[in-house]
Order: sequence, then C-alpha cells, then structure tokens
Amino acid sequence: MKDTIILNDNSTIEIDAMQSIGNMTINCSNVAEIQALKNRLTMDNLKTVKVKNTSDLVVGSYTDLIPNDIWTLKWMESGFELAFGLREKTELEKLRDEIRITQAIQDGAIADLGTAVSDMSATL
Repeated sequence: MKDTIILNDNSTIEIDAMQSIGNMTINCSNVAEIQALKNRLTMDNLKTVKVKNTSDLVVGSYTDLIPNDIWTLKWMESGFELAFGLREKTELEKLRDEIRITQAIQDGAIADLGTAVSDMSATL
C-alpha cells in the first residue's frame, strides 16, 4: 500500500515516495500520465487535500494548496520518476484570488446596470 492524496473531488493520487506534502515522487509510465496528473491539480481540487499513510490513516489535512513551481523528471527503464510538491498559498495569493472574485461580481453588476439603463432609455 502507498501513501495517498485525497483531492477535493474525492479522487485519489497514489504517491510512491513522500517526504512531505512539498516533496513527493510518483512513477509514471508515459508523458500522458504526467499531463493527466497535472490536469487534476486544479485550484478547485486543491481547495482541500488530505493525506493518508500506508496504514490508511489521515496524517495531514490542508487547504488552499497550489503546485510548487519546480517539478523534476527522471528517466527510468519503466518510464519516468516525477518529483513534485504542493504548497499552501501565500497571503498575497489568497488576497489576489479574493480581488478577482470581487472584480467579477462588480463586472457583472455593472453590466446588469448598463442593461437596465439601456432598457429604461429605450422605453422613454
């Protein structure tokens, strides 16, 4: 049995070696598997992450993670060894996300107001 990461959508990723959430290794047989892994590490899927050890016990719970910038790939006879990690968002990154959400709400409200004003002026 391997250490397992449980993503927000309840899907799992089996980890071949794990020093910490920031230092993990997975063996992949081809590049498509690596891309599929990267595609699963979305902002939504990393909102909450749990780590289970080989005894199936939850040994870590995390929120608001993002992938580390450094991923290393090592060629093996059976494919690739991918080393990567996850980290918690900084306060600045969290603030940026909040600003984006607030801006999207404001943009929608301004568009709705513009439509309402146009509709009112068309009836005058």
